[in-house]
Amino acid sequence: MTAVLRQSRVLALRFARERRVLTAGVALGGMLMLWLQIAVYPSVRDSFAEMSDDLPEFFEQLVGSTEFATPEGFLQAEAFGSMAPILVTVVAVSTAASALAGSERSGRLDLLATTGVARRTIAASAAVSMFAAVSVVVLGYWFAAATGSWVADLGIGLGNLTAACLHLWALGVAIGASGFAAGAITGRRGTALGAGSVVALWSYLAYSLFPLVDSLRFLRYASLWYPYADAQPLWQGVAIAPLLLLLALAAALVTAGVLAFQRRDIG
Repeated sequence: MTAVLRQSRVLALRFARERRVLTAGVALGGMLMLWLQIAVYPSVRDSFAEMSDDLPEFFEQLVGSTEFATPEGFLQAEAFGSMAPILVTVVAVSTAASALAGSERSGRLDLLATTGVARRTIAASAAVSMFAAVSVVVLGYWFAAATGSWVADLGIGLGNLTAACLHLWALGVAIGASGFAAGAITGRRGTALGAGSVVALWSYLAYSLFPLVDSLRFLRYASLWYPYADAQPLWQGVAIAPLLLLLALAAALVTAGVLAFQRRDIG
């Protein structure tokens, strides 16, 4: 067991290292953007308050809040309801697609297989690398939100900020897991990228735009965005049921991917 864990750790670090530039760049870019948004908020709060009264109702569906006059509403609309999920999705899907399907396409998995490393360990390590990459981006966002809120005296509790980032992480790994499963099943990096991107786009559209049409409103429940956005952790803190739902979906997709990878031919 110790040897397996050691192999898994080494492989996960190797897979994560291959995407370190993208992960670090997205994390740093997200932090700088969030710091800038928080820095300008106190000076434009009143303008946002006036603007929010004139916004159409569907705008709240798009970004999760129209309460720009409150710090929570501002952060939800400018960060956690828009830019943060995009950045997390980019890193999650890219890492998930490259770690397993990308390595298979390049022929590196054939070399790994000849060393006696179990396929299950290889696949699980690829999934762990995706979890780690998403964690780096989310931790960066948490640090920027916490320090920015403290400096600007926004008054948002650290617990609620942590809860929002925890839900963001769960959304990221659930979307990334869909790309991982597609790549593990097909062995094609393009398919993995496409599957993860489609799941992310569908989730957003099904939650934000489809409810505007009465006959399509029910589709919002078939979306990963629904348990993420409806939880409102910036106001309510951690919502256990939605969080567990996202994590359960991620675990099921990763398990399906690992099992499929064990059973098919590589190359």
